[in-house]
Order: sequence, then structure tokens, then C-alpha cells
Amino acid sequence: QSARLFYSSFFTRNETPEDVQNGKTRCFWQIGFEIFNGPMFQSSVDIVRASYRMLALAGVPNAYIRLTDKRIMKGRLEGYSELDRAIVLSIIDKAEDNPEKFRASYSQSGGKSSVDDIACLLGYVNSDKRDVLSEISWIAAKSRQAKEGMENIAKLQQELAGEVEIRVVPFLAKSWDACGMMMFDGRIPNYPRFGSCRI
Repeated sequence: QSARLFYSSFFTRNETPEDVQNGKTRCFWQIGFEIFNGPMFQSSVDIVRASYRMLALAGVPNAYIRLTDKRIMKGRLEGYSELDRAIVLSIIDKAEDNPEKFRASYSQSGGKSSVDDIACLLGYVNSDKRDVLSEISWIAAKSRQAKEGMENIAKLQQELAGEVEIRVVPFLAKSWDACGMMMFDGRIPNYPRFGSCRI
């Protein structure tokens, strides 16, 4: 049936000692929204709006939301071979939004295609540019899937204009395998790893 739930809870996860040494924490607080049988677009608007308001109410200065749609990157990968697509998706989230690290990992993994365009997209992830959708419009011209994703993001931007500080990005590494279409995270300038959310 339908429901809208919110939770804030303390969790412990079974991280390996190596991951803990590399900065992962075993214990953390997680805040979540669960919406069952709600309209996808309105649910996206509500959750982005609520997340941004929570940051403001907590007194977090200069916070902003990075917003993307998985169909943008998926659409760009349509022209790749199945093997190269699998390689890209297996390493892109480990490249830490770094185009050069991504290129090196792709080459080491046996990729055979040119990935300059994917590396170019990663260059926008931590950019301060405000009109990223216009700059990457060439993707929409080549892929219906990417066009649908970009139209969804543009519609969300329009709906949240004046309420939420948004930066559109072509890709977010976090939760790539766990979510459907729209993804966002909250960021604070000079504090790059703040949190992630997914729809």
C-alpha cells in the first residue's frame, strides 16, 4: 500500500580492518526516507527539499545539493561494447571523481575504447559550473535514455528553483548499484564527503 516514513538511527556495519584503516567507519548515523507507492517525480522533489531544509535547520552553512540521473551516464555508455561498459561501471565509482585516475584504471582493467568523453563528464562532478545540462547536451542528442534523464533533472531544477541550491552533475559514484534513476547528495564547500541520498 502507500506510506511515507522517516528514520534517523545509529548503525554498525561489518567493515574489514583494511577498509577502516582507509577511512571507513564501522559506526555511523543514517537518516532515511522511505516512500511507498508515491509518484516518482513528486517523491524526488519532496526528499530533495526535505534534505536541504534539514541541513539549513541544523545550521550547516553554504550547503548545496548535487543532483543527477543515472540515465545520463547509462545513455552515454550505449555505444560501448558490453565488455567496455562493464569495465567502466566496475571502476568509475572507485575513481573518486578524478578523470585521470579513471583513465588509468580503465586502461589497467583491459578497456579498449576511448573513454575521453566519460573522463570529460567526470570533470564536471566537482565543478562550480551552473549550466552543466547545456554543456553536456551533446549526450542527449545521441541517446534517448540520456535525454529522458536530463529532462527529469531539468524539471526537478525548475520545481526546486529558489528553494534549494542545486548543482547538476552527470554522475554520482555513491549508491550507483542501489538506486533507480535520480540520485543526489548534500555537500558543504571544502568538505567533500558529506553524505549521499538516492531515489
